[in-house]
Amino acid sequence: MRQTAADHGDPPDGVGEAPHRRNRRLEEILVLLQHEDLPARGLLDRLRRAGIPCSRRMLQIDLDLLRQRLGPDQLQRITRQQVEHMPRGCAAERIFFRLRTGGVHRVTPTGNLVLGDDELVALHLARRLVRGSGTGIHPLADALDRVLTSLGIPTAEPRGAPASWEPVQVSSCGAMPYAAVHLSTLLRAIRIGSAIAVSYMRIGAHSRENLQALPARLVLIDGAWYCASWVPHNNRIRLLAVARIQSAELIATRITRPSDLTSQVDGAIHQAFRGHVDDTSMRIELAVDNFAWDTVAHQTWGDRQKTVTNRWPNRPRPHALAFTTRGLDAITPWILQFAGHIEVLAPTRLRRLVASEAQSTANIHQQNALALTPHSPGEADYQAAVHAILPATETPDVDRTPGIPFTYVLRNPPPRRIRGRRPPRAGYIVSGS
Repeated sequence: MRQTAADHGDPPDGVGEAPHRRNRRLEEILVLLQHEDLPARGLLDRLRRAGIPCSRRMLQIDLDLLRQRLGPDQLQRITRQQVEHMPRGCAAERIFFRLRTGGVHRVTPTGNLVLGDDELVALHLARRLVRGSGTGIHPLADALDRVLTSLGIPTAEPRGAPASWEPVQVSSCGAMPYAAVHLSTLLRAIRIGSAIAVSYMRIGAHSRENLQALPARLVLIDGAWYCASWVPHNNRIRLLAVARIQSAELIATRITRPSDLTSQVDGAIHQAFRGHVDDTSMRIELAVDNFAWDTVAHQTWGDRQKTVTNRWPNRPRPHALAFTTRGLDAITPWILQFAGHIEVLAPTRLRRLVASEAQSTANIHQQNALALTPHSPGEADYQAAVHAILPATETPDVDRTPGIPFTYVLRNPPPRRIRGRRPPRAGYIVSGS
């Protein structure tokens, strides 16, 4: 017949014992094991010295609970031969207990949850990461705050610097702020398989786009949240930037879930470039100089990525980087940020686009543009002309050597104020590389 705790004169597990007494005993056991490996007899002696009543049966129940909550890999049963420093008075014992993770452990008021250092750091990390650049009421971060508070751990102000006890801080510099409630709505829709009605503002758009979508997965890319969603109207996967969602709500409309939705989402995220994904997949080939090579060579930019060091040793940009992506729109500003250290070899469409944007940027920053004052005659015409620079012709080059010349036509030339003459009407020719 199996004996219970009551047969030993101890209260049954969870009955007849005040929770705070049990919690105090659990915390004291963790503190003792943080300092040294101890057998059950050594734990009993030290608990009694600390004024904490405990029987051998109660100690066994507590150790079983701690091993269940922390995991047997964290609270280990070891033999006497594995003990490095033998505690005083314990040399005759055969089985010892070792707490693998040191530091602070927390026991909830009910005693049903015990967290170690790794779990506490994970909670702090999740709290800071989820808050990020979110604005307004943040249900997810508030939920984590409640968890930490229940563990007796204070929480800092959401936007304040972390306190001395808080090990994690997430910088949101440059990240677009998003409405935190939208993140919660998307997560809830993914969990229950519900469709959503979204009002969305695309990059460069002047009006909102209203659509219905089936959210499939949230992904964090370069500090910005995106939601991979199935849009039946376009019959494709779209990566919706959470920061560009103006409104989102669950709807009862049923959207048929594609059988291969998971694989489509995996492909869209894998081939997206910084959260941007287009309809057509393209092979990007770049020449990179020494300055930018260490920055780009060791990161993943797309599918089937290939790097070749010193492919053209005698050229200014000797290294080669190639990958396949569907995020062509985001590649142009990414290349321009390297200020000439990266050259586009293929495709031609991207090469022309980068050259056009670079030429437009150079013309905007010409000294004579800065010399114009807000009240100077002809300034509006000049600005309109600068923004109308488009590529006209390209000189072919089979080897794609650096420095291919391009010719641009200034569609709307600025009027020149010449005494007694009317402004010319012919377009100016601007050449560049």
